[in-house]
Amino acid sequence: MTLDQAKQLVMLALAGFPSMQDRDMLATARLWEKLLSDLEYELAEAALAKILMTARFFPTVADIREAAVALKPRPDEAPPAADAWEEVRKKISPYRAAEWSHPLIGRAVSVIGGRTLCEAEYDMSRRFMDIYETLRRRQKDEVENKAVAAIMRADIRQLTQGIG
Repeated sequence: MTLDQAKQLVMLALAGFPSMQDRDMLATARLWEKLLSDLEYELAEAALAKILMTARFFPTVADIREAAVALKPRPDEAPPAADAWEEVRKKISPYRAAEWSHPLIGRAVSVIGGRTLCEAEYDMSRRFMDIYETLRRRQKDEVENKAVAAIMRADIRQLTQGIG
């Protein structure tokens, strides 16, 4: 995302918050340029529009990123816990290995044990979903950390150009 695109987003956000229109928002635009640089402009704009439909406070980078993920989940993103549990419930078998739609589902099954899931005398849904959500949060953190590292590397390269 370019600075001009970030300025467009800030102008759009300001249109929804008239009380803030007299403020200098250049620092906000620069921050959004850096921290939303991995998002396509069209996706960020759609995410902001979605936020503005219900927002009571000026949108933050976190709000925009969260809305962007909701609008366009990454193809490699793990499904929600309830969907993962439904898949396990349908596919788990003591007689054959299941093929899972996402590797995290298989990891959560492995943590508990496929046999345990098949032979449990009580409902394992809560235990599975807790483990699965922990794994899912870790994966999400790893993805976010990589995005932050990429943004920071680009910033450092930009800052050090011409030095030396």
